[in-house]
Amino acid sequence: MGGYSDIIMAVAIISIVAIIGLLLGTGMKKQIRDSGVENYENNPKYKEGSKVKKISIIAGIVGIAIILGINFLSIGSEEEQRDKFDEWDNEYTSVSLSVLDYGKKLLKMKHEILLTNQLLNQAAVEQMERYHSELDNSKEALQKLDIPLKLSIERRSKLKKAIDYRKQEIEKLQKLYKLYIKIYKLSLNANNKTIKEVEKLSKNISKLREEEENLGKKATDYLIEVRKTFDPDITTNDKKDDSKKNITKIPQSSATPPDTNNKSQQTTQSTPTGALTAKDLSLGNVSVGDSTSSLKAAKGEPNKVVTENGQIHWKYNDIDVTIVNETISTLITESSAVSTPKGIHENSPIGDVFTKYGNDYRYEVYNNIQLYEYPITSKDGAPCLLRFAVKNGENKVYYISMRKI
Repeated sequence: MGGYSDIIMAVAIISIVAIIGLLLGTGMKKQIRDSGVENYENNPKYKEGSKVKKISIIAGIVGIAIILGINFLSIGSEEEQRDKFDEWDNEYTSVSLSVLDYGKKLLKMKHEILLTNQLLNQAAVEQMERYHSELDNSKEALQKLDIPLKLSIERRSKLKKAIDYRKQEIEKLQKLYKLYIKIYKLSLNANNKTIKEVEKLSKNISKLREEEENLGKKATDYLIEVRKTFDPDITTNDKKDDSKKNITKIPQSSATPPDTNNKSQQTTQSTPTGALTAKDLSLGNVSVGDSTSSLKAAKGEPNKVVTENGQIHWKYNDIDVTIVNETISTLITESSAVSTPKGIHENSPIGDVFTKYGNDYRYEVYNNIQLYEYPITSKDGAPCLLRFAVKNGENKVYYISMRKI
């Protein structure tokens, strides 16, 4: 069972059956009473009607008690619930990351077309059609994802909502694939009519992207709410949202980078201080690709080790480190005390970023946060993104992250 809705449904079904039995028994009694039979109270059919009414009432009460009992008595201790939630979260996160990966694939194909100024060939269209079909597997995996009865009813209810919103997000993503396929097919035979149709479809894409993004955010928010019931010290207000995690959402199509010539940003156009290398994937004295032993030698033991969305995080006062296979996969700033090798830290003017890193960045907007990302290869040969995040309406670095992709 998922949450409140499943319990209500079960109780409603039992209540309806009980009410039907109650009405049936009442009808039997009324029929005998209205027939004019003398001493009708002792009539076998009248007594049978009374019996049906009693059985219906008792069965309804017992059935509802059993349903509620199963739900309330099966709830585990906080420790048991945490373990069950972690297990469930790992499975859910695996599916969610897969869904988001399909979003990145779609975005990558779109960018490739824009960069090369070429139309999709038939093979690429077939690939997009395959991606659209494969998303059904993610939807099916979510459908089969059982929510543990050990969890409290309120927690189960929120997890069920997270699943529902993620499934809706998949459906929006599939519609995006269909729209892009249609647009690219129309573009093969471009004329005045098809151009107008493409423009119309493009407007739908903008709306769909926004809807897809909002659904994904709602799904994540419900998951965070449940996580906070186990770890109340987790800060989830902007600072810990998905824009800091190893998840890339499809950006809003209306998003455009701010004017990098704006004086308030103090940029001098593309004058980066040297080519970007693996050394730029460092915060303080640790780098993406370092081993855990190197990390301990540089920073000591972490203040806390936690598992979030199926990933191991070593928490320090100034950085949040994600560990994969005993190697640093992601670094995220937690304060302005730590800087990049080029001297950028939280609260640095975004103009300083453009001055030192140049304007050859990838730009996205997610959760009202502008993301400027520079692709770099780590020292262990992995493709990575160095990200500088800026809150909408501000011109200073909100946080810095560097991660393998």
